[in-house]
Amino acid sequence: MQRLNKTAIQCAKILGAFTLDKEEWGITELATYLDLAKSTVHGIVHSFIQEGVLKKSNTDSRYKCGSLLTRLGLLALTELEVKKISREAMFSLNEITGETIFLTMYMEGKIRVIGVRESNKPLRLSISVGSEMPVDRGACGKIWFACLSEAEKNKFKRDGKIDTSIVEKSLEFVSENRYATSVNEVYDDITAVAAPIISRNNKLEGIIVIGGLSLHFTEEKLHEYGRILKSSCDNLSMQLGQV
Repeated sequence: MQRLNKTAIQCAKILGAFTLDKEEWGITELATYLDLAKSTVHGIVHSFIQEGVLKKSNTDSRYKCGSLLTRLGLLALTELEVKKISREAMFSLNEITGETIFLTMYMEGKIRVIGVRESNKPLRLSISVGSEMPVDRGACGKIWFACLSEAEKNKFKRDGKIDTSIVEKSLEFVSENRYATSVNEVYDDITAVAAPIISRNNKLEGIIVIGGLSLHFTEEKLHEYGRILKSSCDNLSMQLGQV
């Protein structure tokens, strides 16, 4: 059996400690958490800083992911099946609506943008990969909450970590129409409509959003786009094996 490289394992453990829920670490805190010698963690962390793997936080003596990890993370996202199968649909939706189309995914407690097809309009919604969408409001948040099991919904309501009052109000509409809308809920003067991509095991794999300036949307157009988006996401869900 090939002998394992101890330093490589320690490096992997250190990198694995950085998550969306725990984005920053101090040396002592990290060493205690991983049960490693403080000197070992200090040496590896400072080597990572030199190579751009980690960087110093704005908070003294704390560290977070650097530009190299960001690039590698985005590269990994390009291999996600949901992103691959969504490209053509996002291009088509962009052509039909003229608005910005973006793909989001729920990851470790947050909804993150993982793909964007931006509008060519002079006045448009501009959003970047990695941006965070709220879970407690907006079209994405409403879709995410509606796709939770009843047990999961009740858990979030009980623990009080997020205010579910806005997304709960939309449950009947989302259940009936399979898309959600928001007007000026996340950003001022921005309207959005979102629909889910669901896998074979009824897992929420992604949410596609049509977003733009509210002045571009009438009530009729908003729901027309919702129906078009629902149809597109239903087709993508079928490609992922949803029955």
